[in-house]
Amino acid sequence: METKGKKLYTILFSMMFMLLSVAAFLLAGNKGSAASDENDDELYMDYLSGEVSSGVDRILNVDISLDDRTLQENAINANGSKAKIQSEDTGVTAQSNDSLFMVYNVTSKLNVREEPDKEAKTIGALYADCGGRVLERKNGWAKIRSGNLVGWASDEYLAFGDDAKAIASEVGTTLGTVLVNGLTVRKESTKKASSYGILSQGDVVEVYGMADNGYLAIVYEGYDGYVSGEYVKLTFIIDEGETNEEIAAREKAEREAAEAAKRESEARKAQLDAERVAVSSTYTDLQMLAAIIYTEAGNQPYDGQVAVGAVVLNRVKSPAYPNSVAGVLYASGQFSPVRSGRFAKCLDKGSYEKCMKAAQDAMNGVNPIGIACHFHRKGSRTEGIVIGDHIFY
Repeated sequence: METKGKKLYTILFSMMFMLLSVAAFLLAGNKGSAASDENDDELYMDYLSGEVSSGVDRILNVDISLDDRTLQENAINANGSKAKIQSEDTGVTAQSNDSLFMVYNVTSKLNVREEPDKEAKTIGALYADCGGRVLERKNGWAKIRSGNLVGWASDEYLAFGDDAKAIASEVGTTLGTVLVNGLTVRKESTKKASSYGILSQGDVVEVYGMADNGYLAIVYEGYDGYVSGEYVKLTFIIDEGETNEEIAAREKAEREAAEAAKRESEARKAQLDAERVAVSSTYTDLQMLAAIIYTEAGNQPYDGQVAVGAVVLNRVKSPAYPNSVAGVLYASGQFSPVRSGRFAKCLDKGSYEKCMKAAQDAMNGVNPIGIACHFHRKGSRTEGIVIGDHIFY
């Protein structure tokens, strides 16, 4: 019995050790599966130590295979400021600056031909701000590759070398692909800042700048937000040309999309009209005003909430808008919470009660924004009255 007990103890100890080992392995393997920006000092620890003076230099000095539609490198700062790049073997070969071209001085389109001759067959088109690679040049013509389009274009409308890079830096776009789940979008470029929301692995955002501490400035649901650059792969893209086949397919798709959008718009307008009638007969102007204040500015300072109510009432008074609160709120394309259905849900749940005082003050004549009939997130517009995160004009 003593021998059997020792064997049983040994087996149990071995099983426990194995379970602990597996758990430790799983924990170690999952460190990168959830985002954390709590270690600012370790940002870019896996990145190359060297910096480049111009991010666009990295992307535009490499030869990309035909099936690569983005002329991309791992990390780019399109405005030419210093950027760090992720360590990864791209398998591309460096070329001279002259291998890049950009289209300029074109208002409509530039024909691309089979041969370097203005009488040759047209096989596709380039548009303003398109770019790509130069394969060959002769007699005032350049054989170019832009997306799937390979053919000849006149040098007269193309920029090369440093000129092309300068144009690309101005018109290109930097996109960021999130590499992990749970990446926090912060209101400022610091881990202590409050958040706007969370991004998931695979989400793509537009990146328009980089802070000194490695945070990226992004556009997030209309807000100017910041995310830790450690968990984002950057891609620099420029527009590309189209073959004749691609042009035909795009134009067909655009016609079909326009027809579908028109049908959807008409159906949505009918739905909103019916909702407007139901809402106006069920809720008072005060309740509707409180609901739009809550859905547009529920997280804003009190003056900002009153200001949103004042905008609605200014429109009611203006001959350019409907003469009722419901009519203003349900005017086509005006208030996003109305279009999305959040406004109706707010009314249904009674969430507007939190903003009733602001709505009542607005109806009583309190008006911190004068005759302003518009507002949006501050940032792109500089002229107007700024209250909280909104600018009124």
